[in-house]
Formats: sequence, structure tokens, C-alpha cells
Amino acid sequence: EAKKCENNAGCAALGLGGNCCPANDGTMSECCHEKANNTAALCSENPGCAAAGLPGACCPTNNGEMLTCCKITDPSTIEEAKCENHEGCADLPGLC
Repeated sequence: EAKKCENNAGCAALGLGGNCCPANDGTMSECCHEKANNTAALCSENPGCAAAGLPGACCPTNNGEMLTCCKITDPSTIEEAKCENHEGCADLPGLC
């Protein structure tokens, strides 16, 4: 499934979903030809951000922001931080 955005580093770093390489209309997205500047920045490479299900770049984001989830490395901390485990934000996705 090479056409999926998440399977192409440049597109994954942008947080794009669906098909990019080529897109459903047959065009190749520009991100297909780019490599992620830093694969360590990808949310999927950071335990806290991956646990929150965040796509694209998180550590830092494409805007240079370092998300809180980047600092979470202990699986028990990740479980405690999930919104679903807190009454006030149980209906929200990700980490609180």
C-alpha cells in the first residue's frame, strides 16, 4: 500500500491521511517526493503521542511546537494521561 499517505515519510510528517502517492485522482502529492526532516519527530515514534493516536509530526510539530505527549515515555504514565480515564474529559480523544 505504497500509495497511502502514512507510508510515505514526507506525507506522514504532514499528518495527511488517505492516498497521496498517487492520490485517488491519480496525481502525485508533493509530499511523496519529500523525506521527513526528522523521523524522530513523527508522533508514531514517540510513545506518548502514539498512545494518544496523534498523526503526523509531534516532537516538534511542523510549526515547531513540542507537544506535551513528547515527554511521556513511561507506559503507566500514558495510561494515566488518557482522557478516557478522567471523568471530566472521558469523551475526548487522546491525552488530557
